[in-house]
Amino acid sequence: MIVLDANVVIALLDEDDGSHERAHDLIDDHEWDEFCTSALTLGEMLVRPAERGHADREHGAVERLGVTVLPVTSSTAVAAARVRAGRRLQMPDAIILATARAAGGQLATFDRKLRRIARSEGVVIAELYDDGGPGPFPV
Repeated sequence: MIVLDANVVIALLDEDDGSHERAHDLIDDHEWDEFCTSALTLGEMLVRPAERGHADREHGAVERLGVTVLPVTSSTAVAAARVRAGRRLQMPDAIILATARAAGGQLATFDRKLRRIARSEGVVIAELYDDGGPGPFPV
């Protein structure tokens, strides 16, 4: 299971995003995996489309990608609060980290701080596979 942070989904859906190709490569490299995100993360990634009147269209695109939206349960909220208190993360980042941990999945994010904290919390980071071609691959 690959748990998608908002920045990965935003990059995937926005051709003008600087990480668009990287997001596609990440999804392609994990095509046999299931993808999910948290309900809070879905809301976070729909803010800009909502400002433009396109929230339903973008939500539909996420559904067509086969991304399962997981609820934020009370146990996820408590786990996120603990991580946020100890690590000074923003709540959306703490929620997606707690969601990845609860789902037993790998976290896909382009946020370096979140990647570092997730690793230190024992969450595996979904990486691009090195096919011997040109990098760079995220650290």
